[in-house]
Amino acid sequence: MGKKTRVAKASLAAAFVAAGGTAASQASAAANPDDASIQGVVSSYFGPLGLQDNFQQYVKLNTAFENFQKFWKFSPGEATRTVVAFSKIYKIAPPPGFDIGDGGGDL
Repeated sequence: MGKKTRVAKASLAAAFVAAGGTAASQASAAANPDDASIQGVVSSYFGPLGLQDNFQQYVKLNTAFENFQKFWKFSPGEATRTVVAFSKIYKIAPPPGFDIGDGGGDL
């Protein structure tokens, strides 16, 4: 039983490290939009919450854009404000890196 317990603990530790690495890379991608697609950052945040389709619909209804990535390229500040507004509607924190604390709307 001792050997099986050590193997199980090692597997659990490896899974924990892997999950932390994924979360850290997503946070890093959000902080560095050149390193990843902004659409990917937003969808990887809203998707697991079951809100990706709602977000896409919100973008379509409230902007002239069908695609969040194109909206971001056109106006990062407005796109950031849109993400923050959507997050407030659903009473969740915006994705990491989306902050309009100074009113600038920059990521």
